[in-house]
Amino acid sequence: MDIFRFNFGEDYWLQLTYGEYINGIKSIVWTERYAEPGEFEIQAPLSSNIRAKLPIGSLISHVDTPEIMMVENHEIKEQKEGEETMISITGRSLLAFLEARIVGNQDARQYGYIQEYVLDSAQTPPWQIQLLINDNFGGWANTDDGVAGFYAFTYLPAAVPPYETALRVVPKGDVLKAVLELLSSYDLGIRSIRRGWAGRQDPLDTPAYNEWNILEIHEGENKINTVIFSWKSGDLDAINYLFSNKKTKNAAIVVGRYMWVNIDDGDPFHTDYFRRQVVVDGSDIDEGFSEPPVGADYDAVRAKMIERGRIAISTQNNIVLGQTDVSAVSNYHYRRDYNVGDLVALDANFDQIAVMRVIEYTEIEDENGETGHPTLALPFGETTVGHHILKPDLGGFVVQKKLK
Repeated sequence: MDIFRFNFGEDYWLQLTYGEYINGIKSIVWTERYAEPGEFEIQAPLSSNIRAKLPIGSLISHVDTPEIMMVENHEIKEQKEGEETMISITGRSLLAFLEARIVGNQDARQYGYIQEYVLDSAQTPPWQIQLLINDNFGGWANTDDGVAGFYAFTYLPAAVPPYETALRVVPKGDVLKAVLELLSSYDLGIRSIRRGWAGRQDPLDTPAYNEWNILEIHEGENKINTVIFSWKSGDLDAINYLFSNKKTKNAAIVVGRYMWVNIDDGDPFHTDYFRRQVVVDGSDIDEGFSEPPVGADYDAVRAKMIERGRIAISTQNNIVLGQTDVSAVSNYHYRRDYNVGDLVALDANFDQIAVMRVIEYTEIEDENGETGHPTLALPFGETTVGHHILKPDLGGFVVQKKLK
């Protein structure tokens, strides 16, 4: 991997346009993720002066990826005399910077007090996430809060179908937490795309997309007919599966200042032993009242609490993961044939071909060479492929039974 550090100057039109290649790296682990911040770790001799080349706060990438990462930590490991002292440099993808912005911060700047931050029910979840980021990342009320040269964007539908949507009160807290919750609730992903990336395409020819560095809300591409990982084809060296219901929740109690709402997922089988509850904080929804709300106010608060609980339930699902070691002679190559977020087919040992989503890809480069490992997971809920609805069944979404 050819790692480089971006320039970061006063002129936002030049942000992340030029950079400097970094030499002296002994090993690097670079992980890109679908709906969570990616991360990296660089190991190098302290004598390489890499600490000065990659100071904390600098932004980096490598020539084969559009993703942007932030340097967050330097850890120096002193050795006994005669052994080389090493430095470990770690950080996360640009998405993690949203931790440094608070939901509603610009409204508070504008109006002088913190008010309820609401996402309009007329917008689809991808567009709600786009607005949530730009509204709290762009510094429209105070330019000192803005981050020049960056913009959230999505090509996904602005019309409500195929999504369910609702008016949402976003909890107080950092923007990243709110964004990750909405992404998880709708099985959406997010990625950074640096300006100047050769593979960058804009079918709508949107000026902001072409001129800025983008945080793009997306849902990957359907590659199930073109990317089929199979033992028989020699694509796989190993697969490790994880099946777990540890995080699963199917009922929620949303607790406010004056009232609470009890909701469940509507499945008649989720009772008794199979009911799994979670408590959700809804105090910010009714905190503006000086007494318990009644009438229309009660109905409005209740609707917002129900939506808060519904999102909490939808983000707590069964875990089905497959961490794969892709063979060096595989027919499929990352970034050429598939990317993080894409739906691919897995022809494994469950007597079926399953649809899985690539939720993570880790690249490793050291003295032994380069390797790569995709992590696959079940898509959330039901997935539409063409005109067919694929439903979960035994570790994957069944496309077809394997021939004996």
